[in-house]
Amino acid sequence: MNRILEFCLVRILPLLPLRNGNKCKVSFYGIIGDCPALKLILEFIGHTGYYSCFYCYIHDVHVGGRGGKRQYYHENNIKLRHEQRYELESIRAIESSNNIYGHLGRSLLHDLLDIPLPHSIIVDYLHVSLLRHTRCILQQIYAKLSPAKRIILDQRLRSQKFPHFFNRKIRAVSDFSFIKATELKNLLLYALIPHMLYFLPKEQLAHLASYIIHGKKCFDDNTSSMSKELFLKYYQDHSVHYDDLQNLVLHLRLHFNQLFDNHGSLCYLGTFGQEDLIGAIGKSHHGTRFHGQLIAYHYEIDFALRNKTPLNRASSIENIDGPLDEVNETSDMLQDVTQHHRMICNCNKPEQLTSLSVYGEHD
Repeated sequence: MNRILEFCLVRILPLLPLRNGNKCKVSFYGIIGDCPALKLILEFIGHTGYYSCFYCYIHDVHVGGRGGKRQYYHENNIKLRHEQRYELESIRAIESSNNIYGHLGRSLLHDLLDIPLPHSIIVDYLHVSLLRHTRCILQQIYAKLSPAKRIILDQRLRSQKFPHFFNRKIRAVSDFSFIKATELKNLLLYALIPHMLYFLPKEQLAHLASYIIHGKKCFDDNTSSMSKELFLKYYQDHSVHYDDLQNLVLHLRLHFNQLFDNHGSLCYLGTFGQEDLIGAIGKSHHGTRFHGQLIAYHYEIDFALRNKTPLNRASSIENIDGPLDEVNETSDMLQDVTQHHRMICNCNKPEQLTSLSVYGEHD
C-alpha cells in the first residue's frame, strides 16, 4: 500500500502526461474504505485498541469476552479531532513508538490528499452499517426467538417478492453467513419492519425503525440534522434491546451527519459504485464491464436526490389534521355532502352552510 502511495507522490502528483502531449494536474479528494483498510492506510489503531475512532477522542471501555471486546457507550460531549493536532499526534507516535490517541505513525495521505485529514476520511456505509451492525443486531434478534418462530421468519423472508429491478432476493437470517450488502439493504429498507411486526414488542420495533429511518434521505435539506436526532435516541437506548453491540461501527454512525454535510452522496452512493467498479483487486478482476453505464447510473441517482423538486400543491391541502388531509372540493363531493346533510338534519337548507371543508385520508 505504501509503495502505491509513494508512486502517486513521485510520479502522478506533479503533472500527469496525456496522449495529446498536454499535462494534467491530479488532486486526490479523500479516502473511503472499511475499518480494516482505513486502519492500515492511516497507520491507526484497530477497533480492538483504545482511541480507535478516526474522528473523535472517545475512549472505549474494555468489557472482555471473546477477542477482548470494547464498547463505545454513548457520550453527550465528544471532543472532535482537529486537522493540525491530527498530524502532530501522528508525528509524536513516530517519535515515541507509542499509541498517541490512536495514532501509530504518520500516513502518506497527509502529503497526498487535497483535503487534510481527518476531514477527508469517509467510512464505508456498505461494510460499517450493512455488513456489520445491521447483520449483528438481526442475528441477535434471531437468536432470542424460539425455534418455531425462527422457522416462520425464515420462510417469510425467503418468500418475499420484489420487483425484477431489485436483482437479488432476500435471504433468511439462517443464511446470513453468505449474505451480500445489497441483500441486507433491501431487507433493512423495505421488508424488515413488516416481517418483524409479529415477532418483536412494539418498543423494540420502534427502536429498530428509528435506526432504519435515520439512514434514509427522507428529510430533504434537513436530512443530516434530523437523522442525527433519530440516531442519538437509537444510540442512547441501544443497551436496552441489545447486548454488547455498542462497538466501533455503531459509534462511527454518530459522525455520518457531518460526513453527509461535507461529502454528500459519497457517503452512500460512492460505496456501492466503487465496489461494483473495482471488483477484486488481488485477482485483477473488475466488478463490471460496463463502467460508463454504471457511473452514469449512480450519478443519476445522486442527481435525483440532490435536485428533488417539491410538488406544487394547492394551499387548501397544505394543512394536515391528524390522519386526515384537506382536499380540493369538487361538485361531486359537494353533492354527496349536501345529500348526507339532508339525511341527518331537518333544516332543509344545506345551501346556506357558510363553511364547508372536505377531508380524505392521506397515505
